Amino acid sequence: MNIAKKRTLLLPLCLLFTVIVNSQNLNAQIVNPDNLQIVDINQHFGSSIIHHSILDIEQGMIKTAAAKLTDAIKKYPNSPANDLAVLLKANTDLQNGNNYVAVKTLQVFIATRNNSPFIPSAYLFSGYIELEAKNYENAVTNFKQANIAAQNDKIVRSDKEHYEDISHSANYWTAISLSKQGKYIEAIPYFDSTHKNHPHKQYAAQAIFALGSIAEMDKDYEKAIKYYEQIQSDYRFSNVILTSLIRNANCNLLLRNPQAALMNLQRAENAHQQITNRDSTGRLYAKQDFNKNFNENVLYLKGEAFNQVENYEQAILSFELLVKAYPKSDLVDLANMGLGWAFLNRREPDYFKKSRTILSCFLYFSFH
Repeated sequence: MNIAKKRTLLLPLCLLFTVIVNSQNLNAQIVNPDNLQIVDINQHFGSSIIHHSILDIEQGMIKTAAAKLTDAIKKYPNSPANDLAVLLKANTDLQNGNNYVAVKTLQVFIATRNNSPFIPSAYLFSGYIELEAKNYENAVTNFKQANIAAQNDKIVRSDKEHYEDISHSANYWTAISLSKQGKYIEAIPYFDSTHKNHPHKQYAAQAIFALGSIAEMDKDYEKAIKYYEQIQSDYRFSNVILTSLIRNANCNLLLRNPQAALMNLQRAENAHQQITNRDSTGRLYAKQDFNKNFNENVLYLKGEAFNQVENYEQAILSFELLVKAYPKSDLVDLANMGLGWAFLNRREPDYFKKSRTILSCFLYFSFH
């Protein structure tokens, strides 16, 4: 097309806009923004409703979200966002206590939408519901299916990272569900897979800690220590760092290595102080989800360690502080036994006067 022809085509457009601008009536009907209809394509497909329902869920408005999701599913059954709406609706059912409805919704979804990219998520969600309901065998089945579906979708779909996250979670929760049934040996390969295949993902450190716990239950304390030391070297700021230091100290005491135990307890106290103070290093730590009774545990283990190195004065200080500061602690009786041992070895003249209660406790546990 030559320039002359181009100019000929452009001229009528110029005339058209001239007419619009010079005509008040046409201007009011065509270019006045107040009279233009805004077509919300997201709303047309229901995704706007779904988006607002997610905001409602985040704000705790579960019933409001459930009503919006039900409306979106009915109005837009063929929407690309419909699959997500179904999963979110199942979530609201669960939060409203309708576990059975949530499970059935997910089962129907999996059966009827087998080509959906949300199938791995549906299996994973089903596993969570069954785990919470203590239906551990059903939980294992769903978590395993979630892993299989995620592995398949990772190959054919573009969001590889998303499906690896699902596989990682599915492996970890499969192991947890097996452990809940006492099937610790069966759980080990899944814990191994959790941290070895995805060492930088959410549950890697927790999986290693679980392996250490299983080794402890098997009384393989040296193996347990290796797992706990791996957490300290590779996952220093993870949510299991404090409890891994405590367990490491406990294992060393069982192996009669009190100096190593005291070193781990000192590291634990230092880390705990940094976390409490929220200093520049303390802010790097994840929330310590497995840190129940930290101070009591440290005081008790320090007392036992000092007893082993025959520093009975320090042992007495630790045990007495535990008994005084935490009188309702489950460790009080054990602390009294430790006190009895420390006083006995210190051979004080007024030992029997000071430790009548302690001695009674010591004798009680000796014969029960």
